[in-house]
Amino acid sequence: CGGVMRVAPIGLFANHLNSELTFRLGAEAAALTHGHSSGYLSAGVMASMVRSLALGADIKTAIEESCALLNQYRGHEETLRAVHQAVQLAGEQLDHAVAVGRIGAGWVGEEALAIGLYAVMSSETFVEAVRIAANHSGDSDSTASITGQLWGAKAGIDGMPHRWVTRIDVMRPLLSLAHRAIGQV
Repeated sequence: CGGVMRVAPIGLFANHLNSELTFRLGAEAAALTHGHSSGYLSAGVMASMVRSLALGADIKTAIEESCALLNQYRGHEETLRAVHQAVQLAGEQLDHAVAVGRIGAGWVGEEALAIGLYAVMSSETFVEAVRIAANHSGDSDSTASITGQLWGAKAGIDGMPHRWVTRIDVMRPLLSLAHRAIGQV
């Protein structure tokens, strides 16, 4: 899941990269350390979804666009199945622990991505989404990180609790870096 966790910044270059290049760069960045197709293709989906969300797409559109790109790659089936499972489970009224358990533990890329997607799609707030993604016995720090990245791309800084944001001790340098790198803050 490490590949999925680290590619969100690629998706934030939405004004500079087209969707195909964003997906490919996300997948290639993950492939440096994760050689299984589900390890790097799930990262391509993540980068692609972050791009779509940053451009204003809703989560379902971001998933559809990203899965269309995913389908072009050999070995995509496992990741596609995990994404579809997350979408299906988010549409059901299950206990969150049960739903996350059905997806998996998040130790591998496609499961971590699917848990993050499920948490975002099943929540009304950032806090609720992170709580869902963090409260399981698997790789919960990774799934919560992915959830936060997707939520942030979807809702921006205004979609997070003000009291949490203001406690970030490097906020000014972070905003300055983001502005210089992507011109969107």
